[in-house]
Amino acid sequence: MLTDGELDHTLGVARLREADRLELLATDAVRHAVLDRQHLGAVLAPYTELTWRELPSGGHGEPLGAQSAVHVSAVPVSGKRPCYAVEDGAAPGDDGHWARALRLTDRSTGGSAVYAPAFGVWSDALKEAVAEADCVRLETAERAVSEKPALRAVVSAAASGPVLLGAAAPSVRAAPPAGWARPGVLREMRRGGQFPA
Repeated sequence: MLTDGELDHTLGVARLREADRLELLATDAVRHAVLDRQHLGAVLAPYTELTWRELPSGGHGEPLGAQSAVHVSAVPVSGKRPCYAVEDGAAPGDDGHWARALRLTDRSTGGSAVYAPAFGVWSDALKEAVAEADCVRLETAERAVSEKPALRAVVSAAASGPVLLGAAAPSVRAAPPAGWARPGVLREMRRGGQFPA
């Protein structure tokens, strides 16, 4: 699942080249950026078969796979397009919803999580998703966290479960799960690809 087209969120697809087949979920804008601007489709074609599915928006989503109890849906969180994906003459500003938060729901347990790695807009749709989630992880620019100290309180008040709010480097944590209080744990977990269950 590609939440946006930023290089640090998409170039890892190339590391999966040894798989027999890769199924990627993304919006049309992100798929276009990855295939036509990064040329990852051409690069990976000799290694593996890429298939694409539209990342479903709204509601409680679609199953991740045919037998999966986990459903996914996307919530718009930012319209900032990546610099490399700027069309001829266009500015890399807010020109539509490029970044999405993921809303994951386990239909067998009823548990749900919201993951927003490129959080930019506190929309009604995101507020609703956060309010219904058992666990929330939001990431935003370091500047946005420092300029809006009330953001932590707003998000924590809206969420029904633990919230982890942070930036790419040092983080601001709200109601962290037990064991996450040690400095640097968020950064280590992010590098290792481990996020709250």
